[in-house]
Amino acid sequence: MALFDFNVTTCKTTQKWQKEGHITTPVPVDPENVEKVVVVRGGNTALYGGAVGGVINIITRKELKDPEKGYEGNVSAGFASYDSNVAKGYAMGGMGPFTLSIGLNRAESDGFLRNNYYEALDMTGRMTYVMPTDGKITLGYKFADTEKGIPLCNDPDYPLSQYDPDYPIIREVTTPYIPGVDNYWTKWMEYFDLTIEQPTNIGTFSLNLYKTKDEFKRKDYRYAFYMPTRKMEFVKGIYHYNRNETIGGRFTHDLAYGNFGIIYGFDYQKLYSEYNVDSSFGNSFKERSPGLEWMAGFLEFRYLVHPKIETMLGFRYDDVGYPSRDYQKSDSGFSPKFSINYNFYENIDAFIAISKVFRPPYANWEGGNKVYFDPTSGWLDPDEGVQYEIGVEYDTKKFRTSLSYYFYDMESYIVKGPGCGPTGVKDNIEVDLQGIEFVANFTPLSWLNVFFNYTCQWHDIIDRKTLPKTDRIDLDELPDHKINIGLRIKPWENGLVSLDGSYVTERTTVNEQPMDSFFTASAALQHTFFKSLTLKGYVANIFDEEYQEMFGYTMPDRNYGVSLKYVF
Repeated sequence: MALFDFNVTTCKTTQKWQKEGHITTPVPVDPENVEKVVVVRGGNTALYGGAVGGVINIITRKELKDPEKGYEGNVSAGFASYDSNVAKGYAMGGMGPFTLSIGLNRAESDGFLRNNYYEALDMTGRMTYVMPTDGKITLGYKFADTEKGIPLCNDPDYPLSQYDPDYPIIREVTTPYIPGVDNYWTKWMEYFDLTIEQPTNIGTFSLNLYKTKDEFKRKDYRYAFYMPTRKMEFVKGIYHYNRNETIGGRFTHDLAYGNFGIIYGFDYQKLYSEYNVDSSFGNSFKERSPGLEWMAGFLEFRYLVHPKIETMLGFRYDDVGYPSRDYQKSDSGFSPKFSINYNFYENIDAFIAISKVFRPPYANWEGGNKVYFDPTSGWLDPDEGVQYEIGVEYDTKKFRTSLSYYFYDMESYIVKGPGCGPTGVKDNIEVDLQGIEFVANFTPLSWLNVFFNYTCQWHDIIDRKTLPKTDRIDLDELPDHKINIGLRIKPWENGLVSLDGSYVTERTTVNEQPMDSFFTASAALQHTFFKSLTLKGYVANIFDEEYQEMFGYTMPDRNYGVSLKYVF
């Protein structure tokens, strides 16, 4: 588990230091349909449960950019190396009080590694009705279907891998997966939600109800140590099926009066799950049953003490139950939050935040059990600790920069270890995590933009508690330093040149294997014709760097792509 995992939500926050910005990871909605993105740092808000690393707030548009036009949208297609292609479409239309939007995305690729193909199809739909009371009722739907091949062992020194020289080498010590009838996983997901928002003279009331279904299937063939011959030999393939269904709801009341604001609400979530694992090691099966029930209440005050000083005080209480036929357990956590923002000189702001963090184990943590898919072993202990953060920001029309330091004192922490099954998850470990983040964005000229960010992070394992010293955990795989830099140049009207670089320092794996540092660079050129047709071409890994983000798996060499997008 990485510290910087984010929860994605669709609700607003209002603290001044929760700056709006762009995200570099894929957004689960078309960017054309995004009104704005708000980033909440760490666990510094009571509004969202499980927010240890932070929250990315994606606020989707529910209205047309040009209501008089009555419609908008775009279609695009792209082609890239490794027989990769993608086709997208998005449209929004309005009629009276109704607004309807729909998006479709299809992508496929042969992949760079052996048997690392990828196929995906997803669709989103949203309908909004503006009531005579100025409130809104929104119905949302999302469907996604993905299949991905599992990268196989491709070792010229290991006969069982049936080495194929057309693909990069993956050594026998890296992965157990070998050619067989099938080596792949598929995931299917369906999501429904209903949101009702009503502004009043005593604030805005909001109710969100949702239901999510997903199915995961995996089939693979692998090698193992076979006792009769005392050699590494092929064994029976493993079939894994998992199905989850989540229902939930959220109510909030947000109001403001003068310099004072308050938001309070309640969360509820219930998970149903079942699985079936069939392997050479035996068969295990669990019928559909409640796996997790999560209830929470939250309250957050905001007060503008002075034109230069804003404070936030929040409280959140989470109660999580893990009902099953085999094991009963419950966890609860009270999480106070406090932060203060001070504008001490013109465009310079400083902030301090102290927050208790609490995150229960989810079912995707090896089934949520201490021993892999063994309900009788009990559920993992939750993540719990205190976060401290201090930082400063400088913001002008041409130059924006921020520097922050954070410290997590985690009394109980869940991490992923090497291997799978009972060795795959370690919980209830006391860990200190620290980091420094620096971001700068500079626009010295109307045609030039430069951005830079640097992250330094390190950790200390304070107390392993019941974990043996010989057990390894994945915190060692985090690089100490990461640097990203980029240029955006407009050499002519309607043209754009993008140059990006990324540097990651060396790391050590949980198996004490060294991973080299690396630098990668990419470039893109685009031009917009007739204000509606954009042609873009790019090259990634310009210097053909050989590097690994995950030990043993070489990342793609120099590759190319081109796309065409039409906006209507």
